[in-house]
Amino acid sequence: MIELKSVSYRSDSLEVNNLSFHLNAGETAVILGPNKSANSAFLKVCMGAHPISKGEVLFDGGALVKYGSDADMWRKICFISHEPALLDNLTVMQNAGLPLSYHLGWSEEQIFEKAEPVLKEFGLLHVARDFPSQIGKDDAKITQLARAAILEPKALLFDEPAAGGLNPEIFLRILGAFKYFQAGGTAVLFTTSSPSLAAAMKIPCYLFVEGRVAEIMEAHESPFPEIRDYVARIRNQAKQQSMAASTFFDRISAV
Repeated sequence: MIELKSVSYRSDSLEVNNLSFHLNAGETAVILGPNKSANSAFLKVCMGAHPISKGEVLFDGGALVKYGSDADMWRKICFISHEPALLDNLTVMQNAGLPLSYHLGWSEEQIFEKAEPVLKEFGLLHVARDFPSQIGKDDAKITQLARAAILEPKALLFDEPAAGGLNPEIFLRILGAFKYFQAGGTAVLFTTSSPSLAAAMKIPCYLFVEGRVAEIMEAHESPFPEIRDYVARIRNQAKQQSMAASTFFDRISAV
């Protein structure tokens, strides 16, 4: 579905060389790395929206030269930024159906017919007529996912869903949304700098550290010291969190 072949590119101060990666059709995977801006650039490379100096980016078996070069690419690959991307003067329903009105000229009635079951599935029907200023940041995130779901894309790229923090309710809603995309055969790739979120998803996880990529199950044998050092830091952090939690519950038991 999405394949990077020996790709080289520059992102801010990070130089990436000979990077290879593959995401299968219908697969859901997470990219875990400490550098948020590097994670964002990685997703943009995967969709042809970030320039590369070497290598090849393939999508659905064909070369992806530049995002937008294919007139229908907007409905094949959906990208969700960690920053809010809703228009203040449009309702939740109108924001969700914006690509259909902008690209295809659909009427509000047509959009409502298409969007209503998706908004209901994503728990947004009760705020469908509200404007972004009237809803919370959690519903804003889900609205962006609903907008992607309406298009039935082949691939969804989600940059840092945990940006700004995730409470348990929104986390479960995002999990439900990912399952919705999986059921429809959409490949999902998202980035995070949170090891806890990556672990909770129980899906294939790839580490992206200083321009190096490794599947997490093979990271301890990685030839790259950057990957091995990052794994060691994650393990140490997990151990400290476990000890802190154990101490906390011991205190509760003693009360």
